[in-house]
Amino acid sequence: MIRFSFYFLLISVIFVSCKNEEGEGGSSSVQGYVYKIIHSDNNYTLQTDTVPAAKEEIFIIYGNEDFYGDDLKADAAGFYKFKYLIDGNYKLFAYNSLADGTKQSVTVSVNVGKHKTAQADTLFIHTGDAYGTSIVKGIINVNYYKKGVYQETGAGVGQRVFICNHGEEAPIDDVRAGINGVFGFDRLKPGKYDIFVITQNPDTEAESIIKQTIEVTLANTIYNLPLTFTINVAV
Repeated sequence: MIRFSFYFLLISVIFVSCKNEEGEGGSSSVQGYVYKIIHSDNNYTLQTDTVPAAKEEIFIIYGNEDFYGDDLKADAAGFYKFKYLIDGNYKLFAYNSLADGTKQSVTVSVNVGKHKTAQADTLFIHTGDAYGTSIVKGIINVNYYKKGVYQETGAGVGQRVFICNHGEEAPIDDVRAGINGVFGFDRLKPGKYDIFVITQNPDTEAESIIKQTIEVTLANTIYNLPLTFTINVAV
């Protein structure tokens, strides 16, 4: 009985020690696609373009390891394939690229069968100067005066609009209103902002400021100012 228990224990130890864990050295593989979502700035619509992430680095983590075990670059179609894997569980990841240069990992998990090729979920990564930022849009109209006498009201095309961090006086950017007096500030990170325009007193032409405050809480979002700016301009 003692001898049987000893042999049973020995066989169990050998079986456990011979059990392969995730990694290289097998006949399985995992493949998939990676696409890049490009967030271009200066379009004021947050419209994006999705293209194959050619030459993008893809990383693979074996099982529950803390560090990646291998990496490769996707081809022109965004396709990649890790070969010669032992069956088991794997994680694949690539990186988003924020406008400030920081990176965020995007991960998918996949189970690979013995002597099988597993298809991983498609990886979508984000990049571009506008990624992780938002847009604030508004409208400006102008009341025109001549020698203190009202003339007409029109869209504030070409009028300057300023933005600063809430509570500060120095502008961090300014734009000129376009068609129909529409203006926009893009590439704004979450935060609180003061947006202001300059108006004139119809009689004295003295200048003063009209201001609106808005809080940007989400990235990749368009915010519209609740009120239309209306300024007075002497002509």
